[in-house]
Amino acid sequence: MKVSGLTLIAIAALLLAPTPRVRAAHGFTVNAGNIAHVVLTQNVSTKTNKPGDKIQARCTGGDCGGFPTGTKFFAVISEVSPAAGPQPGKLHGSFTTAVLPDGRHIAIEAQAQAGGHAQGATTTHKTGNGQLSKSEAIIAGMSDVVAGNDLGRALSAGSLGTAMHKKQTTTTIGSDIEVPRGTAFQLRILQPITVASASK
Repeated sequence: MKVSGLTLIAIAALLLAPTPRVRAAHGFTVNAGNIAHVVLTQNVSTKTNKPGDKIQARCTGGDCGGFPTGTKFFAVISEVSPAAGPQPGKLHGSFTTAVLPDGRHIAIEAQAQAGGHAQGATTTHKTGNGQLSKSEAIIAGMSDVVAGNDLGRALSAGSLGTAMHKKQTTTTIGSDIEVPRGTAFQLRILQPITVASASK
């Protein structure tokens, strides 16, 4: 098959054309007190997790507290105690890192708390007489609980809220903490964060 000179010139031009540069991510500021609605991306349990383990959550909706959609948040577990006799399981830790969609790691101070509306988390609605239903009232109350470094308390409450919304039972077994992947909860940002634009 013969190839014309014009065809060869066109092919050469395409091969030599500069590759488009990926636009740098814009900078942004996250204020203290902002709330990121996130979803747990793994199962968490006082039976299997150990101190030093990382817990990952992801913001998949549009309400990320000022962070870009798709940002991942990581907590490090500082204390785990399985249930023993009358003592319930305990799970402590703090969210310390945000990983942006462009791969940058940002140090954060964030506090897990119950509530959220990402991927099946509930929102509350008033009935015709202006009153919340029983389950909605419970969840509304849980949304105001700030758990500090008590991850078990925050995630368990988030699991209960998600289960009520989906009309399912929770996965908490006995007095151990068992929180499934997909549980929705909130992260309250404790310190302001300013992120510069990514370099080109």
